Amino acid sequence: MQSSKQEQFAWASMLATIISMIYYSIQASILLPGHMIPLAWTFIQIIIWMILTHSLGAVLLMRPFKKGDFEKDERDTYIQSKANRISFIILFASVNLLLISLLFCVKPMIKTINIAHALFFMTFGAHAISQFMQVIYYRRGG
Repeated sequence: MQSSKQEQFAWASMLATIISMIYYSIQASILLPGHMIPLAWTFIQIIIWMILTHSLGAVLLMRPFKKGDFEKDERDTYIQSKANRISFIILFASVNLLLISLLFCVKPMIKTINIAHALFFMTFGAHAISQFMQVIYYRRGG
C-alpha cells in the first residue's frame, strides 16, 4: 500500500521529534545539578534541529513532485484535526497536573530545572503524539 505524502511527513516529523527528545534526555542527564545555561543552549539546538529536519523532510517528500501531491483534501484535514485534538487533550491534562502539583505542594520539592524538563517533554511529547495519531489514522483509513 502506497502511503500519502502527508503520512510520510507525519512519520518523518515523529521520528525527528523522538530523536530530539532522546538528545535532550541525554544532555539533561549529563548536566550538573542546577545549571540552566547549557540546557538553554541544548534547547536552542533542538529548535534549530527541528526546523532543519522538518524543512529537509518537506523538500525530500516533494521529490518527485507531481501536481496534486501536496494538496490536502478533506480527509487529510479531518485526520490532522482528530490527531491534534487528542494531543491537545493530553497536553492540557499534563500541564494541569503539573500546575496542581505545584499549587498543592506543601514543601516546594520541584525545582525550576525539573519544571523546565517537564514542560519540554509535555510540548514535544504532545507533538509526537499528534504525529503518531496521524499515522494511525492514515493506516486505519481515517
